[in-house]
Amino acid sequence: MINALISGTAAFIVTLIIGLPIVAYLRQAKAGKSISEDQPASHQVKAGTPTFGGIVIWVPTLLITASGLSVQWWENRSILLPVGMIVVTGAAGFVDDLGTLQIRVVRGGLTWRFKML
Repeated sequence: MINALISGTAAFIVTLIIGLPIVAYLRQAKAGKSISEDQPASHQVKAGTPTFGGIVIWVPTLLITASGLSVQWWENRSILLPVGMIVVTGAAGFVDDLGTLQIRVVRGGLTWRFKML
């Protein structure tokens, strides 16, 4: 239990430290969401919102969790399912964000049906 609290706190602190510089870089690189002209005006406000923010959360969590596992990972096998879910949802978010970039010619992202899987 204490190991989980320490890992969670460490991941939170790392996320706070690297969050602002990464968001600033994403804004500078214009890695923002594109909004279709067909959407209501209230959605147009979201145009240019930095995307790939999940990287700021998932990467430190995975790295700190992986570093906290001992060599005898079999004793800590209960962590494998949550780590696997982090990898799967992070990959889905990454692919979705790739499809919604402003700089891409073909815009899309993942369908809502795929996201609900």
